[in-house]
Amino acid sequence: MSLEALRALSDPSAPYDGVSAYAYTKRAQVELAARLHAQALDEGGVIEHHSAHPGWAYTPGVVSSLPAFTRFTQERLRTPEQGADTCVWLSASSQPLPGAFWFDREARSPHLLGHRPTPEQREALWRFVREGAGLLA
Repeated sequence: MSLEALRALSDPSAPYDGVSAYAYTKRAQVELAARLHAQALDEGGVIEHHSAHPGWAYTPGVVSSLPAFTRFTQERLRTPEQGADTCVWLSASSQPLPGAFWFDREARSPHLLGHRPTPEQREALWRFVREGAGLLA
């Protein structure tokens, strides 16, 4: 994910693309979960940070945002309950891999297509989030 793409999502003059906005923010969440977990460990914290992919579920958001995709994949989409399963499971169990990316109750690589953000991109995202939260002067 490029920082420029993430910044564009917060630009009120930029044309809104909900599908891209969702994809960029989900990618950012995966990166931030790992960062938050590493920081918590450094500070002696005990809060676990995870990220998870629900799979493609038949939800109002998917139906309205991706109507053609929904029509072609309707028989293969998960129920909302199936999509929520891993997140519910994570919240009720203690896993040995906090900071991991989860899919179907298994830790998976968050880099399905092989692209990995550089350390500089990760740091720029972290700085962007802290600035947006008012944590940096």
